[in-house]
Amino acid sequence: MDVGIAIPGMIPGTSGDILLEWAAHADVGPFSSITMGERIAYDCYDAMIALAAAAAVTERVRIVSSALILPAHDEVALAKQAATLDLLSGGRLRLGVAIGGRGEDCRVVGRPSRDRHLTLERQVRRLRELWRGRPPFEGAAPLGPSPVQPLGPPLLAAVNHEAMVFRAARWADGVHPWSFGPDAREVERIFDAAERAWSEAGCPMRPLKIAGFYCALGPHADQSMSRFLRDYHSDLGAERLHVLLAADRATTASGLRAQLDRFAEIGTDEVLLVPTSNDLDQLSRIADVIG
Repeated sequence: MDVGIAIPGMIPGTSGDILLEWAAHADVGPFSSITMGERIAYDCYDAMIALAAAAAVTERVRIVSSALILPAHDEVALAKQAATLDLLSGGRLRLGVAIGGRGEDCRVVGRPSRDRHLTLERQVRRLRELWRGRPPFEGAAPLGPSPVQPLGPPLLAAVNHEAMVFRAARWADGVHPWSFGPDAREVERIFDAAERAWSEAGCPMRPLKIAGFYCALGPHADQSMSRFLRDYHSDLGAERLHVLLAADRATTASGLRAQLDRFAEIGTDEVLLVPTSNDLDQLSRIADVIG
């Protein structure tokens, strides 16, 4: 099982120097990918720009969006951005996309927040067409540049419900459930649904199965994670936030190792770890666990 790690672009106050140093250190190993999620109405970096900057200081690791809120984007502009990033990174891009859990991320950029499932599926079709060289409208030139990967970057569906998995089988190359616990059992249900959905849809390839969860290591790991969760998930409300804060956590080396073993046992292709601190020592501590 591969293990990737998020750059700390979602943590308020992270300097550009720290973000780039983090990416360069991750490229040395043992990490398989660097990743970053997206939230627009929050004090964080733009995901595509941060990933492009990280790609410039790396050579080996995959570059994974985890995940872009696709309905908040113009798909033509995103198709060009993604093709450019795939080209500049030498074909290392995987594009995770989601409908987004917060309608405000669409509203803040003037995009409709209703019917986001249908919007996303329409946008995905358009992305694929543009990457194959179809002009954006009749009489126009193809968009360009052509991505390195012939069919465009692999698309990951960020899903946490089985019904969403069966919709994703129509267009995605894999699934990327997020586990707040983390809880490998709930992720396994998504993976099992993906295997069934891909088979029923007649997909020639098995789905990529990418999991993700928070982690923090070191003497103040619990405090670091609690502080981040209270800020980043303040919109959940007191009751749901209490449940999140009380969930099992990967805040010790032995706890993280045990969680990684559980995810390997359920057939996970890659786990994307999201540290809740931007201290560079997180990389070495997590690398020691991975071995």
